[in-house]
Amino acid sequence: MAPAFDRPHQALYRFHDNRVLSRALKHLPEDLLPAYLGPAISVCFWQGEGWQVSANPAPGHYALPEDPAWLRIPAPATQVADTRKTNAHRYLLDQHLQAYLALAEQQDPEAWLDEQLALAEAWGWAAPTQLAFLFSQRLTVPGCIPAERWQPNPDEIPAAHFERVQQEAKFWQGDGPP
Repeated sequence: MAPAFDRPHQALYRFHDNRVLSRALKHLPEDLLPAYLGPAISVCFWQGEGWQVSANPAPGHYALPEDPAWLRIPAPATQVADTRKTNAHRYLLDQHLQAYLALAEQQDPEAWLDEQLALAEAWGWAAPTQLAFLFSQRLTVPGCIPAERWQPNPDEIPAAHFERVQQEAKFWQGDGPP
């Protein structure tokens, strides 16, 4: 069977998940649609409860841009949150299995994880090292986060807050500078 580009008169191609296509068409300005859709005259995709059709204003073959705008379209917040939670759960199973199992004997680990992720979000901690630090501290000594000392100071940016808390934890664990 010949590749799709050898069939110039093919009527139907499936080239994206409906959700990806819908999100791209919603976010891309019209002048970028031709490069995104290429030779397709129009696209038809399922959106929620019905079919949507979007026309390509200038079908044709285009060179791939250096930095395609469609690769910078943000994922929906729910997808980002679900991915973060799944990754956090996998991290805990991989790096802190025994402590995570012990926690599960005492409380619902999913509720605990939701609580930790909410705390991280409130503090602006999204980097993997920040999340790993928070999880390990909370697992090693449940309830260990001192409420007053670990709260962000007024006007303290998340990176400075994390650095301060990390240094304090090292100090109290005997690993930090005197």
